[in-house]
Amino acid sequence: MRFLRAALAFLGAVIVAAATGSLWQTHRNIVAIETLGHEVPAGLALRTAGQDLAGFAPMYAALCGTAFLVAFPIAAWLWRRLDGGRLALFAVAEAAAVLTMLAVMDLALPVTAIAAARTALGTAGLALAGAAAGAVFAGATAPPRAY
Repeated sequence: MRFLRAALAFLGAVIVAAATGSLWQTHRNIVAIETLGHEVPAGLALRTAGQDLAGFAPMYAALCGTAFLVAFPIAAWLWRRLDGGRLALFAVAEAAAVLTMLAVMDLALPVTAIAAARTALGTAGLALAGAAAGAVFAGATAPPRAY
């Protein structure tokens, strides 16, 4: 039962990271287009967000899931050795996992494959999506409290 709970929490965290990261990526791309002087109607922006959720988010989920497979056990190991701070620890670990994933991609590829990661603000948004995912996982897998 504990394994199933952890697996579902992992899946939920990956979905949170992929969906919020995808929507952030869409937003940053639309802002970049509007900065060039082109108006993006709300309907087109919503349609683009939906297409990115269907097209970009699954690939981003695979990347985040891979990074989280490394970060979650490290965060759990640290939590067992530190006193408290579970939610913050997992949030920071997953933000770091996303930043590490982006850095590795930047080193391995000739271009920045994720457009949102081309600016500090875009990268920060993706890291915050990772932090949200870490918080989801920490909350869903928290040990039961004694009353």
